[in-house]
Amino acid sequence: MNFRRRHLNPRAAVSLIEVIACMAIVGVMIVPIAGVIRASGQSIHAASGNHSVQASLRTGLRWVAQTIRDGQVLAVQNRRLTLKLADGRTARIEVRGNELLMLSGRDQVVLAEGVRDVEFRSLVTGSRPPARVGVSITLRARDNSGSLTSVAATVAYRPQI
Repeated sequence: MNFRRRHLNPRAAVSLIEVIACMAIVGVMIVPIAGVIRASGQSIHAASGNHSVQASLRTGLRWVAQTIRDGQVLAVQNRRLTLKLADGRTARIEVRGNELLMLSGRDQVVLAEGVRDVEFRSLVTGSRPPARVGVSITLRARDNSGSLTSVAATVAYRPQI
């Protein structure tokens, strides 16, 4: 057997300097792309945090609105709403601690968590004598970033004939 040695072309391989130069170019291109990806991830996280706080507030408002429609409002104060429920019990809706609560006797129902404060306002007609026709409700809470967010709803009473 005759083995011949092949002579390799000295330029057929990649040099270490070329590898380092390519890595430097790729690194320079990746740094801005990584910054954009990181910023978009932070935006998505912040938006989802705000969304969950607002969704919780909206759910609590929906429940209060349905309770008002099913019952009868007895008194509207700035921070408290007193109403007669459909089953005849009297209940108060107010904020205690960080929770929007419905209090009826010894029963406490948590309507929304993380609520900073609530504002109830009577809506009255301009005719004489003025009559209450609804309630405006505003809930405020702190989102994950610490800024104040609020959700409002207007609930009209059922027509009393």
